[in-house]
Amino acid sequence: MSRSHRSMAGFTLVEMMIVIGVLGLLIMIAVPSIVGFQRTARLTGAANTLASDLRFTRSLASAQRTTYQITFSPTFYTVTRVAPATTVRTRSIPKGIKLTATNNATFYPWGLAAAATVTFADTLSNNSARGPQVVRLGSNGSVSRD
Repeated sequence: MSRSHRSMAGFTLVEMMIVIGVLGLLIMIAVPSIVGFQRTARLTGAANTLASDLRFTRSLASAQRTTYQITFSPTFYTVTRVAPATTVRTRSIPKGIKLTATNNATFYPWGLAAAATVTFADTLSNNSARGPQVVRLGSNGSVSRD
């Protein structure tokens, strides 16, 4: 019983090189999509967190019957109680995202607010997959996302 040398052989070097080449090509195609997805997820996450904090601050102002304010800077925002001045929360904006706001968000004890529009933009890329994320605070205290 003699086995041929050919039947015991595994993959040839040429076959392995073809498989590695195809895998490399697939990875080169997939990486830009993954990076774009991560940027979009960071933008969406930052906008969702701010919308949640706006609603939280509005409920604090109503429940404690005092004025609260959210002050914005390009890399973070701070939730403060106006009188007595107390910092409630400070949130950093994820790296690669820039925050711009029309004005600070102020919440009054009776449920109304000073209207504000906050925009989150990707600073790492000029053409983000979904574009800037916008969070709007209405004068009646409502929060919406564009």
